[in-house]
Amino acid sequence: MKFEVLAILCVSLAACEKHPQTARQKPPSQPQTATHSRKTTIPDFSSLGAAQQNLARLHLQEGEPGKATAYLLESLKNHPSEITEQLLDEISSKSGFPVPTYELRHPYPVADVVGNRSESVFVALGGKYPTVVRWDLKPRPLIGAILFPTKADTIGPLRLSPDSRYLLVSRGDTNLLCSAATLKPIANLGGLPQIPDSSTLQTFSANSLLLANPISDGKTITWNIRDTATGEILRRETLSAFPKPVSAIFDQTVLKITLENRQRLSIPLRGDVEHDTIAFHHLSPLPSSPFSISENTVTHLIRLKLPGKAPERLLSAACGFRIDPSSQLPEAIPAPDRLNELQGIEGKNLPESYTIYTADDAIRHRLAAAFPHDFPQISSAVLAHEEIVKRTFASGDSKAIRAVIESAPEGLPLATALYLALEKQDAQLIDLCIHYAKQLPPALEVLARQPFNPGAVDYRKIPFENDLYPYESPDFSPIFSKLIQQKSADLASMKLPEGAAEEEIQEFVAELLDRENLIKLGKPNLAASALAAAEKLSADTGHAGASLQLAEIAGRYGALRSAVLRVQAIAHTSLGDYPAAHRAWIDLISQEHESEHFSTDYAEAAYTAFENGDPRQAIEILNTGIFRFPNDPLFAIRAGWIALLTDHPTEGLDYLEKAVKLGLPPAEIENTTALLAIAYTQGGEIEKAYGYLEQLKAITPEWADPATIEKLPWPEPLKASLRQLIWQP
Repeated sequence: MKFEVLAILCVSLAACEKHPQTARQKPPSQPQTATHSRKTTIPDFSSLGAAQQNLARLHLQEGEPGKATAYLLESLKNHPSEITEQLLDEISSKSGFPVPTYELRHPYPVADVVGNRSESVFVALGGKYPTVVRWDLKPRPLIGAILFPTKADTIGPLRLSPDSRYLLVSRGDTNLLCSAATLKPIANLGGLPQIPDSSTLQTFSANSLLLANPISDGKTITWNIRDTATGEILRRETLSAFPKPVSAIFDQTVLKITLENRQRLSIPLRGDVEHDTIAFHHLSPLPSSPFSISENTVTHLIRLKLPGKAPERLLSAACGFRIDPSSQLPEAIPAPDRLNELQGIEGKNLPESYTIYTADDAIRHRLAAAFPHDFPQISSAVLAHEEIVKRTFASGDSKAIRAVIESAPEGLPLATALYLALEKQDAQLIDLCIHYAKQLPPALEVLARQPFNPGAVDYRKIPFENDLYPYESPDFSPIFSKLIQQKSADLASMKLPEGAAEEEIQEFVAELLDRENLIKLGKPNLAASALAAAEKLSADTGHAGASLQLAEIAGRYGALRSAVLRVQAIAHTSLGDYPAAHRAWIDLISQEHESEHFSTDYAEAAYTAFENGDPRQAIEILNTGIFRFPNDPLFAIRAGWIALLTDHPTEGLDYLEKAVKLGLPPAEIENTTALLAIAYTQGGEIEKAYGYLEQLKAITPEWADPATIEKLPWPEPLKASLRQLIWQP
């Protein structure tokens, strides 16, 4: 500090002063001098005692009571005064001194520390292998859990839930919700917004049952309210990224977000977002931590408050600093010496000795399990076994390969065998490895069994989102990438050519049913190919039968049932089999989940009901569709068209007017206007019908010619209404 450099120079000069004290220099014990010192703008460095006293005040302003006490104790030696004693009493009894009691040492730099004070503390470590360790503090500090390590670039602040059951860890591109008890990941919440202190916007409810986290694309911020136990999203709300949010907090189950313009948004689990403005924004201070960080070390502190008039020896040990006689600068007293000195004077509430606990062995062994080649001394045994597995696979001896798989211990040796079996694409060896890999993580097993499954986990994210212990090495990414490239090429050939003839279609069906293709490409991929071909052919009258055959294969291979039913219904309609088509549509909209429904499903189901002679059911289906898709103008137009076909002009008019209110796509304006003219004609409101006819003529003059009606590809009942309108005298 600049003030300290100046002060030390003055202190040195004052210490060398040989003149006796004059009348101008009043003893510091007199109250007037103390009063004058407090009011003086420029500190008084005219004597050694005054300089030390003023340095103490400056250190108090900096929040450093230990250094302040050291200077005051020196001031007492040189110039005893009541003011100095008063300051010492105030510091020792009110502020107290942070006294280190033990250290937690780590092999890598400490990035953050959080804890629940008495039971456990979580330490985020940076460096080459960012991770988190949990220290269990009772009866003495021990490593309780370690978050699976990765080679991510960064690790951010930690956030612990109020009940200490959940921990948020921001590492690289992931934002993990973890169990605090095991440090196993529950869910990856996604990257944090690129705004200052974004990690503080993640907040738990007071009972820790809910968690809110923001995700941003730069223009908007999506707030997710989640079930903390599972990470499941219970409410999602997308808002503008500006003004920026500055804080978020739960009020029971309502998320309250304060923006930088003092606007406050309230997002309940259910219901609309509410807006209000607050008079001012006050950030609650974070609770003080009993831990301090210095490079690789976390030090546990207790705050020691002393009674008034404490002995100088006790104050000196408690404050943790002494003044170096030569430099007149405060130097720290080593923690063990300090604690030993305090034990001899003030033993209550203090540990018997200063203890250093180290996490080096636990962390290095965990890292060696994940990255054995980076820690060859620890991993020598498994590295030797890995080499045996590699040589055996290289020999090509099938019996020896099976034997080495059966004897390989879990971890690197068996993981290497699985990697090589995948590389050989030997299904029997892959199954054998999986059989013996009792601890194989589910995410890795999914990819091992079906590396090119569209529904499988993204292999690139697996090492950063999942604890793969003890199968973290070797890195499976290269082999999965290679397999996906190979299978992509194979799958590209499994497509029905455009304009395929019946013979080509049957050849394609045979390829889908071929067992070797089934083993090589897997059911999900063959299901996707079969369904795509079925969709392509479903509206073609000449190939609708083949479409039904392909849809059946897709369903057998596990394609989404709603998608299969949709293709089958369209194909039956193309074949003119309206009863079969209607059964498929009704099965789809009544048995499959609403999230898998399209608005067109309801339109087609209603149309087939009309074709089957059930206009009442057609209207019921249309009403259900309007309820489930209230903002779809295209469906409202289609519903109006079908209602007019079934001779329900009132309902048809309601649907069409709803479409107009929603906003007609430009391509639908002309047809919708014609349908409105028909609806009013069927309803007997000829004047309004004429109004829409005139609008039609303004859009396209050909509507004045009756021949235009005859060219329309519309059912006869609709064309008849238009004829009636045009020929009306």
